[in-house]
Amino acid sequence: MDPVTHFTSGVVLSKTLGFKAKTKSVVLFGSLALLPDIDNAISFFGTKADYLLYHRGFTHSVWGGLILGILTAFLLKYIFKKSFLFSSITAASIMYTHIYLDYITSYGTQLLAPFSRHRFALSSVFIIDPFYTLTLITLLIFAFILRSRKTAIIASAFLLFYPVANLGVKSFVKSKVSKLTDNKVIVTTTALTPLYWKVIIEGKDTYKVKDVKTYQKIDPAAFKSYRKFDKESTAYNFSSKFLKTYLWFVDYPVIVKGGGKYDFEIFDLKFMLNEDIFGKHNHKAFALQFKTNGNGELTEYSFN
Repeated sequence: MDPVTHFTSGVVLSKTLGFKAKTKSVVLFGSLALLPDIDNAISFFGTKADYLLYHRGFTHSVWGGLILGILTAFLLKYIFKKSFLFSSITAASIMYTHIYLDYITSYGTQLLAPFSRHRFALSSVFIIDPFYTLTLITLLIFAFILRSRKTAIIASAFLLFYPVANLGVKSFVKSKVSKLTDNKVIVTTTALTPLYWKVIIEGKDTYKVKDVKTYQKIDPAAFKSYRKFDKESTAYNFSSKFLKTYLWFVDYPVIVKGGGKYDFEIFDLKFMLNEDIFGKHNHKAFALQFKTNGNGELTEYSFN
């Protein structure tokens, strides 16, 4: 989730738990809510493979959140003179809320790291959701103005249940599409979810994808088709640490002809913004471009 939503969640929880809305508290609790993202430091000191592998790793896991919560509890106990138990509950709540906010996105988080590198993702809220964030901020402002803990509790309830409510909308869209095809249907988030959803129809060798409006009539013939990239393929030499990590990272990879100096491009459909929403060319995050020699062996690559 974006930093603004994380920061706001920390302040909302502090108000819910009875802390006064002083500048010191707002800055402190908002900042603590960003703490699990300390693993972003890997982008400065590690390789690209390290970033994909370790961001949203241990500090975003069940055990990492607990450890961060306990360590932070000592700070809260010292500053606010609360019991260590109450400070621990407060700190752990903030850390686990951060993890929850990342879990609800399509990017997901490694809840069981380092014992498992599986990425858990609810895929019910887009990485930046103006409906979610602005409503949360509005409720928080009212809680400050009215000096109302009840309003803060409402904000906390919204923080928790909005993603759950989106799951219902997601299931509705999936049900509609499933009636139109015998193939597997994947529904995930895109910009302006829950008004829009990314629908992927998986065939044997292809994915068909389109960002659809929740209540519009859906026509599978209007979907754009892409050739699947087989992660087990031996056609190219994906033997380096980064390339192996990249194939672990992507869920719905497709391969297209490259442009310029590169022969091919691979990207994950869940990280593509479709032009159906913004009226402009697709934007693809975490795309891999590579060049091959005459024998099809990979000789050069670029990642962005």
